[in-house]
Amino acid sequence: MHTVGEAVSNAIEAVKETAQNVGEAVAEKTEAAVATVSAAASDAKEAVAKRAKAAVKKVKEVKEAAQETVKTAVAKARKAVTKAKPAAKKAAKKVAKKVAAVKKAAAKKAAPVKKAAAKKRAAYEQGAKKKPEVSADTRRSESTVAVGDAATAASAFPPGATLCQKCNVAATILMDGCATCLNCGYSKCG
Repeated sequence: MHTVGEAVSNAIEAVKETAQNVGEAVAEKTEAAVATVSAAASDAKEAVAKRAKAAVKKVKEVKEAAQETVKTAVAKARKAVTKAKPAAKKAAKKVAKKVAAVKKAAAKKAAPVKKAAAKKRAAYEQGAKKKPEVSADTRRSESTVAVGDAATAASAFPPGATLCQKCNVAATILMDGCATCLNCGYSKCG
């Protein structure tokens, strides 16, 4: 029979052996768990890289599609502008022709008015020549004045002339009972 010492010694040996077996099992399980976690991390890394590549590819595709859309829109706009230029030039020519026609018509309409003003002025001057109070020196100085300059044009008209409402020249006189401008022919009586 075994002594108590031997029994304790055998029990310690059995506990040591069991502890060693448990340690080995824990080490194996730990290694297996680490390998599983490493494999899962590697798989996750690959999946993330794959998704990132797919996202980058999609972004590039969207960018290229947007660039293509912009190119198309710019090309269409250029084409539209190119088509519109001749039409705009044609319209500008039509407007220029109309303006020229209006100017010509206005010149034709103004010619009789200028003639009438010249006739009225001549008639007034004829009447002024008949009046004895106007001296020959005064008439001579009035006829030598340049008409183009507004300051001198005003002095070409009789001294009693008032400012015309239409042309703003002091050339309005009372003729045949009606205020008449000797410069532009405007008359209050029509």
